[in-house]
Amino acid sequence: MSKPLKGFITYSHKDAEQKDELRERLAVMEQQNELVTWSDCQLTLGDEV
Repeated sequence: MSKPLKGFITYSHKDAEQKDELRERLAVMEQQNELVTWSDCQLTLGDEV
């Protein structure tokens, strides 16, 4: 099995609804371990990137 693709979702916070819709559309790929996505809303103070 190959490694999943990794993707960072960058967006304007005023477009958070569209970001959420994109994540929903990509969910199947994530569930099949074909893709891993993350965005800044998943960071907390002190996290290392």
